[in-house]
Amino acid sequence: MNKENETRVSTESDELKISDNNSNINLENCCNYCNKPFTKELWCEECDPFRMIEGWTSGNNDIDRFIKDTIYGVKNDERFLEWITFDKFEDINWKKEEPNPTKVALKKLNGSQNMLDEHLNELKVHWNSSRTSLPFYGMTKDPETKEFMMVLKFANQGNLRSFLSNNFNSILWKDKINYLYCLIYDLENLHNIGYYHKNLHSGNILQIDNIPYISDFRISEPSLFKLKSDDKICGFWCNYG
Repeated sequence: MNKENETRVSTESDELKISDNNSNINLENCCNYCNKPFTKELWCEECDPFRMIEGWTSGNNDIDRFIKDTIYGVKNDERFLEWITFDKFEDINWKKEEPNPTKVALKKLNGSQNMLDEHLNELKVHWNSSRTSLPFYGMTKDPETKEFMMVLKFANQGNLRSFLSNNFNSILWKDKINYLYCLIYDLENLHNIGYYHKNLHSGNILQIDNIPYISDFRISEPSLFKLKSDDKICGFWCNYG
C-alpha cells in the first residue's frame, strides 16, 4: 500500500471512529441478533429468552409453559430451567455444552404421563424455593414409561439420615449446629414464599458435601391452606427404630 492509500484509509477510519479496541468491545458486549448491549454477561433479555423457547416441546403444554415462564423471568434472575432430551444423559451425567458433564439425579414424577395438579405443584414449589433448596436444572422424560423427571443436583452424601448414621461421631458439633441453621434458613425461605412443607424428615433432606438441602415438595401447600373439618395435622409418622 502506498503512502497516499495509507493516508486515505487512516482518514476514513478516523471519520468512522473505528479502532481494533472498539471493534472487540462491540463484539464482546453486544447481542449478535439485535446489536444491543448485553443486559447481563453474554445475555440479551430481548433476544435470548425467545430463542430458548423455540424449537422444542416436552409434549405437555403445562410443562412447556412452566419451563418457558422461568426463561421469561431470567431478565431479573440468572436462573432458569431447561427442557433436556434424554439422550443428553449418560450414566446420570448431563452432557452440557461445557468441558465437563454435570452429575445429576433424575427424580421421576410417578404417574406423570397424565400430568396432575400435584405434580405441577411440586415443580413450582421446588422452583420457587430453589435459591435455598436442592438445585433444580430442568425437566426430561423417561423414553420408556413416558413419565416426566426432574433434573436435580446429585446429592453426593445421600440423605441426612444416612449421612449422620455413618459419620455422627466424626462430625464436629459446630458442623451439626450449622446443619440445623441451614435447615432453619431453608424452612424460613419456604414459609416466606407462602408454603408449608408438610412432610419434613431426615430422609428427604439431602446432603451435598457439608450443606443439607430440603427436598420432596410433593404435598407442600400454600400457608393460607385451611385445614379440613377434622382439624387434624397433616403429615406422616415415620418409625426409625
